[in-house]
Formats: sequence, structure tokens, C-alpha cells
Amino acid sequence: FITHMLDRDATPLLGAIKAQTKHVTTVLEAFEAALAHEKKVSEAIRSLYRLANSTDDIDALPLLNWFIDEQIEEESTVSTIISRIKLIGNDGNGILRLDEELGARGTAAE
Repeated sequence: FITHMLDRDATPLLGAIKAQTKHVTTVLEAFEAALAHEKKVSEAIRSLYRLANSTDDIDALPLLNWFIDEQIEEESTVSTIISRIKLIGNDGNGILRLDEELGARGTAAE
């Protein structure tokens, strides 16, 4: 977003980001919190899209479309993990196997 704004001769302003205060005690709670956060991010991007649309800022739409696509993928990924955690339940071996699978996934930079 910053690069996009700078490329358009706009000055981005960064505000403070509040620290997370939610304390989780289970793997399921952690991923449910992650999904809630992803949904919050998705809505923020949709709000930017609506704003760009209402102000005829067509140059911002491709960037926002890319982020919307990414958020759909992120929400789907976390939802799938939550479904697997619910299936695994309190089986420690299952949680360890899921952790190993998730840890073995490559990053986007790789």
C-alpha cells in the first residue's frame, strides 16, 4: 500500500497499532482468533475498495482486488485448519502432526 501511494505522489500516514490483548489457551482458540483477525483485515480492504469506487479512484482497484483475492485465500486456509483441529480434538499426536505439516509449508518468498 505504501509503495502504491508513493508511486501516486501521496504521503502515507502510519498510525499506532495496538498490541493484541486476547490471551488464548488452546490451539483452537489461537486459530479462531487468527480467523477473526483475517476477517477484520478483509473488511478493512473491502472498505477501501468501496471508498475507491465511490471516489472514482480506478487506479487503486487492481491493488485492492489483489488483496481481496489474498484475503479470500487466507480465510479459507485458516478455516480449513480450524476444521482439522476440531476433527483432531484433544489428540496430542494429531496436533503434533498438524503442527509438522503447517511448519513444513513453504513461505511465499521461497
